[in-house]
Amino acid sequence: MRSHFVRKPSFEFRQRSAAPRAGRLGTWTLLAGLGLIVALAVIALAPPATVQGQGTPTAPDAPQNLVVNPQAGALHVSWEAPADNGGADISGHSVRYRQAGATTWTDLSVDDGQDGTTTTISASALSVTIPGLTAGQAYEVEVAAINSAGTGVYTDTATGTPLSAPPGKPTSLSVTAGGVGAVTVSWVAPADTGSSAISGYSVQYRQTGATDWTDLSVDDGQGGTTTTIGASPVTISGLTAGQAYEVQVAAINSEATGAYADPATGTPTTAPPPPSPAGPALASAVAEGASLTLTFSAPLDANSVPASTAFTVEVDPDGDATTESAAAVSLAQSNAVAISGSTVTLTLAAALTGGETVTVAYAKPAANPLRDSSPANSEVDSFAAVTAHNVSGVPPRALSAITTAGGTKITISFSQALDTTSTPAGSAFTVTAAGSTLALDASEPVVVSGSTVTLQLGESAGQPL
Repeated sequence: MRSHFVRKPSFEFRQRSAAPRAGRLGTWTLLAGLGLIVALAVIALAPPATVQGQGTPTAPDAPQNLVVNPQAGALHVSWEAPADNGGADISGHSVRYRQAGATTWTDLSVDDGQDGTTTTISASALSVTIPGLTAGQAYEVEVAAINSAGTGVYTDTATGTPLSAPPGKPTSLSVTAGGVGAVTVSWVAPADTGSSAISGYSVQYRQTGATDWTDLSVDDGQGGTTTTIGASPVTISGLTAGQAYEVQVAAINSEATGAYADPATGTPTTAPPPPSPAGPALASAVAEGASLTLTFSAPLDANSVPASTAFTVEVDPDGDATTESAAAVSLAQSNAVAISGSTVTLTLAAALTGGETVTVAYAKPAANPLRDSSPANSEVDSFAAVTAHNVSGVPPRALSAITTAGGTKITISFSQALDTTSTPAGSAFTVTAAGSTLALDASEPVVVSGSTVTLQLGESAGQPL
């Protein structure tokens, strides 16, 4: 470096410019005591691009090589450090964006690591993603570096257009029976909504093992139908009861329909069986001595004999039918229940006496309930306490007599059960038809069963008695 000047009695150098940068001139001025000015040109030979620790820091230059790459509903922004950091370390970056053609910038906010957000991007980060953008809409982006002197110059804007993105798959898909011929479908919305908010769902179903899916249609509220389902849950009806179905669900946004969740399976409830025909009804109850005979409206199944605990027999000695004085009556320890035709005979542990009020109740048991003898095997319903006609000490009386078996048998019904061990001889009965006396069958003229006596005739009566 050379300098030229004119010697005078006194002079001084005064620096007018800041430290010279590469390729720039630094200007120096020489002031003589007599006012002579001599210019000294100094050429700074390639000083460093970044100068630190010399003088007061200034804001950094703009970052270099800004690049914007489109993503689904987002833009990925990357850059390189500025050529000049302004004499101080870079402490962060500012990234801002706006729709192309707009005038107002939006500062990008990121997680600050302390449950909050910040608009200062990390100094070490040279890339960032701007999320939540509108697919198909162009955006402008620019970046500036920050140091202790402040925010530097922003880069020239770079432009990018976010891509369209469908939402993710719904989760927790469940299919349960929703009634006869229907299933109920429920799900949880996907966490990833794609490049726009979820606007509805597509629900498809098919019989298990089938290949083609059917889109579920629902009422659109305007007199028509739509295949866009508003929200979970939804019911699919009109299905075949007992047939398993597969169901799949996909979320929809303004861009597209997302991928379907893995199918879930459910089976509609089968139709309930028709109600069983009513079982035989209790027609009468007659108590005599140690027997209580229940007569029903139809023959009973002799092989379905309930336990004695299904019956409750109570006696009121006062005959006033008040529960305060009623006492339970035990049934015999063995063979307490017998079925013959349409009658049930209960054998009591002790004989009754005349004048007592007797009640009987039946609670249908789970095992061997009373049932009719028809193929339907209709069960006798439970019944509350009913009063039995107590004929203890009162002789049985004949109620009716009818001919059966073509007129060769006469069945006589009595008011109470009869003693089957005491069968009278045929000569005790006289049968007359059209003024003529008919003989009874000599082999077995009289049969006693329950509260009936059957007379076997030797010849047909031929007409009502």
